[in-house]
Amino acid sequence: MMCQTGYLTICTPYESGTTLKLKIPNYEVKKALYRLLSFKTFGVEAQLDYEYKQLLEHGTVQDIFNIFNKLVKSVSYEKYPLTNESVLRSFLQAFLIGVGLRVLAEHHNSKGRSDLEIDYFNRRIVIELKFAKDSTEVQAKLKTAVQQIKERDYGNTLPRASELLRIALIFDGIKKNLQPLKRFDK
Repeated sequence: MMCQTGYLTICTPYESGTTLKLKIPNYEVKKALYRLLSFKTFGVEAQLDYEYKQLLEHGTVQDIFNIFNKLVKSVSYEKYPLTNESVLRSFLQAFLIGVGLRVLAEHHNSKGRSDLEIDYFNRRIVIELKFAKDSTEVQAKLKTAVQQIKERDYGNTLPRASELLRIALIFDGIKKNLQPLKRFDK
C-alpha cells in the first residue's frame, strides 16, 4: 500500500519473480515518515522550540549537548531502549529530520563516515557518537571518538560552511545519558 500511494518506490533494477526492494522516493516523504516515527516515539508531534532551533544554529557546543541530553532523557526506556550506537544515531536522526532539519547520517567522505551532520546555511555540526556499556568505558570511548574525528577530518567537505563544529558525544548505557563531549575547531 505504501508503494501504491507513493510513499515508497521500487528500486531498480527490477526483475520479475524476485523480491522487491523499496526505498523512500524523496526528501519530503522522508521528512514526513520521520515525523510520524517521532510521533510514535514521543507520543506528540515532533517539535523543537524556536529557542532550541536557534541554539542549534547559533549556540555553543554546550547548548547542543544539553538539547541532545533532553532528547535522550525523553525516550521511554521500555518502549524504545537505547541499546547501541546505531539505535542512538537513528533516534537522534529521526527526531531532527522530523522537526525539519537537514540531517545526514553516516555521511561519507574520502576517509570515513561521520555519524551525524546537521547543515545550516552558515554552520555545519558534525557529531561522532560512541556507546559505552558502562561508566568505566566513557573516557576510552571519548578518546577513540576524538581520534576518529581528527584522523578522518569529518565535516570538511563541499559545500564548505563558514562555521564547522565537530563534537564527540558518548552515551553512558548505565546512566542513560550523554557524557563528556569535546569540540574541535576547523
